[in-house]
This record gives sequence, C-alpha cells and structure tokens, in this order.
Amino acid sequence: MKPILYDSTEKQFTTNGIGTLADAISCTVIEERNGSYELEMEYPLGGINYDEIRNNRIILAMPSDGQKAQPFRVFKITRPIGGVVKIYAVHLSYDLSGIPVAPFSANDCPSALNGLKSNSMIANPFEVWTDISGSGKYKQNSPASFRSRLAGTDGSILDSFGKGAELEFDRLTVKVHQNRGRDNGVTIRYGKNLTDLKQQESIENVRTGVIAYWYKEENNTQDVIVGEIQYLENHADYPKENIHVLDCSADFDKKPDKQQLNMRAKQYVKSNNIGIPKVSIDVSFIQLWQTEEYKDVVSLERVSLCDTVHVVFDKLGVNAVAKVIKTEFDVLNERYIKITLGEARSSFGEAIREATKSTIQPLVKSMVNIAVSNATANISGFSGYVTKVTDANGNWSELVISDNADYTQARNVWRWSQGGLGFSSNGYAGPYTTAITADGHINGAMITAGTINANTVNVGNKVLTETLTELADRHTAADGRMRELASRIEQNTDNIVLSVTRQEYEGYKAFMRAMLDENGLHVGGEGEETQTSINGRGVKVVDTNGKVLAQFDKLNNILAYLAVREFLSVGSHRLEAKLDEIEITEFTNGNIKTGQVDCTYMYWIGDVD
Repeated sequence: MKPILYDSTEKQFTTNGIGTLADAISCTVIEERNGSYELEMEYPLGGINYDEIRNNRIILAMPSDGQKAQPFRVFKITRPIGGVVKIYAVHLSYDLSGIPVAPFSANDCPSALNGLKSNSMIANPFEVWTDISGSGKYKQNSPASFRSRLAGTDGSILDSFGKGAELEFDRLTVKVHQNRGRDNGVTIRYGKNLTDLKQQESIENVRTGVIAYWYKEENNTQDVIVGEIQYLENHADYPKENIHVLDCSADFDKKPDKQQLNMRAKQYVKSNNIGIPKVSIDVSFIQLWQTEEYKDVVSLERVSLCDTVHVVFDKLGVNAVAKVIKTEFDVLNERYIKITLGEARSSFGEAIREATKSTIQPLVKSMVNIAVSNATANISGFSGYVTKVTDANGNWSELVISDNADYTQARNVWRWSQGGLGFSSNGYAGPYTTAITADGHINGAMITAGTINANTVNVGNKVLTETLTELADRHTAADGRMRELASRIEQNTDNIVLSVTRQEYEGYKAFMRAMLDENGLHVGGEGEETQTSINGRGVKVVDTNGKVLAQFDKLNNILAYLAVREFLSVGSHRLEAKLDEIEITEFTNGNIKTGQVDCTYMYWIGDVD
C-alpha cells in the first residue's frame, strides 16, 4: 500500500487525510513481541506531499500481511543526503507514555485495564480489550504512565495476569492477549540450507550432560559426594561436550548416595530440556528470494508476530518450538523483509521469579543450613555464667548470661528482660547491636531466615514490595524521559547541523591545527596576556591593563567594525591592521542608507617565529 499522511490530531483514519506519500523510496515497519513498534521511511525532496511531512504528523501504513494499516507518529526527519530524507515514526500507542494514571488496584485483568483507562489523569482516547479471565491482583501505589503499567515493570499488567501474555496495539485500542499468535503447524528444518551464526553459537553452547554433587561442612570437616556424568543419548552428535555441574546440597535433608545424585541429574535433564538448543534465527527473505534455499523458508511467509514455529534440527535429532519475536515488513511491496525466531522473553517479574527460583532460593537454603549449624555449635559449645538479676524487692527483673561470673565486668553479655532480648560484645552497658525488642523490632548485622515475606518487611513506612514496585516505576519513567530527551536532542541537532563523515571530520581537525598554534588566537603584542569576553553586544579582547585590543560590536543591528591596535596573530601568521574609512550601504526597514564607517584593513606581514 501507499502510506498516507494525516494531521497530528487525526483519530478516525477514514479518509486520505493530507494525502498519500506516493513517492516513498522505501517504507519499513518493525515490530517486536511486547516491545518496540516503529516505522522508517526514505522520501525524496520534492516528492508528493513532501512539504507536508513534519514532526508529530501521522503516517498510516500496513505493518504486516493480513493486518489493517496502523498509525505512526513522526518524531524525526533527517537532513537530506543525496536529495533523500529519512523519516522515523513510532506507533501511536507511544502517546500512552505521556498519559499519567492515578494509583488504584484491581482483582482481574479486565478491571485492571479499565482502571488504567478510568484513572487516566488527562484525556485518554485509547480503548482497552483482553481475553484473559480469572482472578489476580494488580496494585499501583503511585502515579505512573499508562504505557509503563502495561509491561516492562514489576507489577505491570503483563506481569500480573497470564503467564506469557502478549500485547497488540490496534490503532487506538490496547489489546492484551493470553496468546496473540497461533500455531498453524509451520515447520522449518535447520541445517545445510538454513543456517545462522547466532543459532550456531546456541547449538555449540548446549549442555550435553549433567553431573550432580552434594557438599556439607560441619565442625571444620568437609563431606563431598559426587555422582556420575549423565550424558544425553546423542551427545556425540553435538560439536563439543558441555557438562553442567549441578549443586544438590540443598536438595537432601540427609547425606545422599551416588545413585540418588545420578537420579537427580537425570530428572534435571528431563525437566530442563537439556540438549535442545535455544532457537535464535534471523530469516532474511531478501537474501533468499532468488535462491534455491527459498523453498526451505517459504512457509514463514504465512506467519505473523507471536505465531509458533517448529524448528527441526536434523543432525541433532531434536525438535524445538520457537515464536516469531520480531518482524520487518516492506510496506510498499507488502512482504516480509526479515523475521526473527526465538524464545518468548519473560516479563520483568517472571525474570525475577525465575532468577529467585534457580539461583537465590538454593543459595538462601544453603545459607540457612549453615547458619543453623553455626548457631547450634555456638549455643551448645560454649559455657557461661547465668545470673538472676532482681529489683529492690527481690523480684526477678532480668536474666543475664555472660562470660564472667561478675556480669558487670563481663565483655560478652546476653540480657533478657520484659523489654526484649539483646547481645552486647562491649559489656553489660552495651550497645546491644543484636536485639529483639518488645515493640517488634529486630536489629542485627545479618538476619538468616528460611522464609521472609516481602509484604511484611517495612522500608520506611512502606512494605518492601511497594518500595520495589515504586523503584521500578521510577526507573521506567526515568528511562522514558531519557529516551524523549535523546530524541529531542537528536531532532534539534538535525535542525542546525549537517552530519559529516569521519574523513571530513579529520580534515576539519587538520585545518584547525594548521590555523591555530598551541596558544590559540592572540591579539596584541607578542607574548602579551589577553582576555576575551563574549556577550549580547559582541566580542571584546583586552590586555591586562584593560586596553581594548580588538572589538566586534553590533552597529545598527547588522554592521560591525574591527578596531585593532598593533597587530593580529593567528597561529603562526602575523597580520598588520590599518585603520581607514569605507563606504557602507545598508538596507533597514525598507530604506537604503549609505555612509562612511571606520574599518580595518588586514595585511600579512610574515610569520611568527
């Protein structure tokens, strides 16, 4: 289709708007799963409606085969190079980044999406839709942009509802799918005719076996049990052996034997798809259209973003399932330029939970076991003195356990009273750096726990989960501001500066080195110190005594004169200045004026030694 240009406020897209951009040289739409959605166009100077193209206007273009045309807002137009400009635009849904949403909570996905709409703090023309049902929990504790609450932060819509949920932006409607794509049985075979450098690297890094071990340290003795390597049946078909070492120290309450470790390794191979490569393939149709290999990927012409594709690795004898995670679509020719197959990326919260499950939880469990062992040894392995402390009436007031029979002279002291329990390594008077007090506070250099609920851990006057969510929101907002600022800087730069090649830049540097020596520009006697001031009136150069050596002043807003004393030195070149008069003609407010003004003639008189 031919892209169509609209005014910045268009919402309906039922007419041809300002007009078609019929002379577009190229037009590409790039969309990523739950990610960026952008348009790039090349357009000739003087093309149809070229003069109407400007920032914030909207270009309607087809994003992929079978989808209706989508609106993209122009945010950057480059300077012309060879009579052609490049136009950059983002999907209209990026406008949601500028719509703040007030705090609210919801218990299901439809309510959460409608809440984003109803709690928008300015006019919001976007509608919402979802096919995700069932209960869940969405909580937003502070104002945040609409778009940031869809995805990319802990507690966002995608993070809160539906594992693997996928976004679709359809003009002015935000859609949250449980599964946006389909599985139409499309299969490609990876091998001789279809290869990819990233995929080859993924294959080479595939684990070909697992070896499990168990370790425990107690009373300064180490106990280690190591199992046997559990290989894949076809491990010899892989480029190299790559064995995963599995720490099972936290998986057994009692010391396991080798057979138990081997069984654990086999279970790990099965449950973690060991031996199946992660799919990472870029399929470039431009490179394959005119080749024999095109028949191997022709079925991919029918897929859309988020669709499932089956990949057969003949040499390895395994199959993998991948998703279409990125598409590049040629709008003018209505066909794909390239698609990317890969694993569906986890949401921010899923990534944290997976990292916690695979790395942090085993580490915490191991640390807790060590802490319990150390605590048991400390409590049972050391003697001490227990003193009953009474008040004036002979009633117990506290219990003191110390390393000295006279607790007032002791160094290490435990005190237990109605106010709490505390330990001091600096005597009975304290301070008590480790303590549990009656008002619910725990003080300690390190707290080791089997379970800590983040919803009950306070940071200031907020629970930890609220604080982490706010930090994530602020990070997203800051990242958006930085991107917006970078875009504005880039646009402003394009408006005032022509881009230069590296060769031109090096030429400029060489020219500057030839014109200026290490001391730069000098005005006045040889070796004389000078001071230059620049302000709204012009430029003035004076010596240390305040004597004016050179001056560039505004005269009737358009004229300037140069008054130089002695001589002017530019780099190694010396110029002599002579005052004279010259007739100047100026054009001001429609009137022509002619008059004599002072001027300076510059004469080259040689080079400075």
